[in-house]
Amino acid sequence: MKERKIRIDRILSIVVIAVLLATTIMFAIKLLSGKSYKELPKQTYIIKDIQELQAEKVYVAALLTKKHDLSLLNDTQKNTFNEKREKLLEASKTQTNLEKLQQARIDFELASYDVEKKLAAKDYTAITVENGVHRVNGQVIVNKRYALPSTYNPKEVPEAKNAFLKLINAMQADQLPVSSSYKGYFDFKAQEIIYSEVFYKEKQTVADATVARAGHSESQTGLTYTVLNRAGAVLGTHEEDQKSIEWIKQHASKYGFIIRYPEGKEEITGFKATNAILRYVGVEVAKAIQTENKSFEEFFNIKGGTYEQ
Repeated sequence: MKERKIRIDRILSIVVIAVLLATTIMFAIKLLSGKSYKELPKQTYIIKDIQELQAEKVYVAALLTKKHDLSLLNDTQKNTFNEKREKLLEASKTQTNLEKLQQARIDFELASYDVEKKLAAKDYTAITVENGVHRVNGQVIVNKRYALPSTYNPKEVPEAKNAFLKLINAMQADQLPVSSSYKGYFDFKAQEIIYSEVFYKEKQTVADATVARAGHSESQTGLTYTVLNRAGAVLGTHEEDQKSIEWIKQHASKYGFIIRYPEGKEEITGFKATNAILRYVGVEVAKAIQTENKSFEEFFNIKGGTYEQ
């Protein structure tokens, strides 16, 4: 009887051990498969997210080192681009959310693509030279860095003159006090005399800031006109000229003209700002320059400023 009890106890022990072993094996299988124990896959996902975030930050760091040519953007576009760059820079330093960092990166890459597309579409650095006359996209270039030869004598270009007369007629129709007279084409020799007179009356620095040397004058292109007020003086010398100036800023591009020496661009153009001197570039280009708030030099990405020594 005693032996029988021992056998039953052994059998029960073996059964218990077998059950415990089976349970342990089943638990281990479930644990490894992730079907019942949720913490393992969750932890795996966290590790994966951290790795992706680190990889994204490395990629972002590379993006932020790239320099972009913003020369064809206006001030608003430049500010927008720089804001997106700053947001990406800040996100790369502080952001622990992968999706938000990726979105900041995508926004910046789209802005970068727009800049590169604009540069590709407008190659304004392709300057051609024929008979000593420099042109960019067909536009005659003349400033302190680019000179016209003394033989260049186009007189008044009919297309530009007709457009200018329409502009003056429109101003007068709006009851603005501008003269039907104007200053237009001057040849090389005439400009030489004009510069010399100012040079001998004033210092050279004054002459170079207000009057172009012969060969460097817009007046020699036959495309440039100076608007006069009804007193016959250059527009901007009288207080009553302000309405006319505002009209020009808003409407000159409709007739194909730009303000050749705009305010705030003196270091780029090389001349004192004036709203009276208008250059004919055609309606499409004039509207683009007005929209982008650029000088001729900025828009076509050409050198300006001071005379070369």
